Amino acid sequence: MSSTGQRAARLARTRSSGRDLAEGAEEVSDVDADYADPMTTEQVVHYRDLSAEYLRKAKLHLAEDDLTQASEKGWGAAAEAVKAVAQERGWRHEGHRDLWQTLRALVEELGDTELRLDFTHAQSLHVNFYEAAMNREEVEEYLQHVERLVGKLHSLV
Repeated sequence: MSSTGQRAARLARTRSSGRDLAEGAEEVSDVDADYADPMTTEQVVHYRDLSAEYLRKAKLHLAEDDLTQASEKGWGAAAEAVKAVAQERGWRHEGHRDLWQTLRALVEELGDTELRLDFTHAQSLHVNFYEAAMNREEVEEYLQHVERLVGKLHSLV
């Protein structure tokens, strides 16, 4: 059943139980805040594999001194790795905010603040794609943070 169908079913149960619809709507809203439509294991693997591919391409672009493409592929590697973990856990992962919420939850769960640091470096690479402000040494250093992040996240799925 789709998330929309699940929400409708919860509201119908609320209506038939005689409870206040506003109360039922709040309950649905609370569930939706942390809910991602369940997807198959293949989709988790897809995100993980895409993350690995982006990391590989980031290194190739860096070797070619294409710093903006290396930066964007580094960001993509990090984002797709976060999506893999979020997907496996049934967490939302549609935008930057959702990715940060996943990171926060993982830092709290694992007690590993390097995850946040590494993801911040990845986001800086994303900005560099648009601004082209970083030099080769900086892009290379930030990609090392991405590689560490991706390794840790891949170990969770």
